Amino acid sequence: MDFDKYKNDVPLKKYPRKPRPPSPATAAQARAFADELDVYTKLKEEWDAQREVYNQRQAEIEEEFYNDLCEDLGITGHPKAGKLFSIAWEKGHSSGYQEVYVVACDLVDLIK
Repeated sequence: MDFDKYKNDVPLKKYPRKPRPPSPATAAQARAFADELDVYTKLKEEWDAQREVYNQRQAEIEEEFYNDLCEDLGITGHPKAGKLFSIAWEKGHSSGYQEVYVVACDLVDLIK
């Protein structure tokens, strides 16, 4: 299996930093803070939209990985394939798709 194809190619910017209000604030500082807050709000909305695209792509990648894993292990359409994948994902996803695959390979004999 080529695990490199399961990388999310959607760029994700750094989360915008929320400005802190000055304390105590002069009128000029309060206006400047309001402007900074407006900029932050726009950046946050852009980040939220970008994160939604990223998450959608990630869901597509995970579905593709699931389908490829099932095909590779010969369990496509098996009633317990989802449960096997769920267990393998729980045990291995923190180490990457390759570890999920290894765990699934270890478990597949239980459902065949």
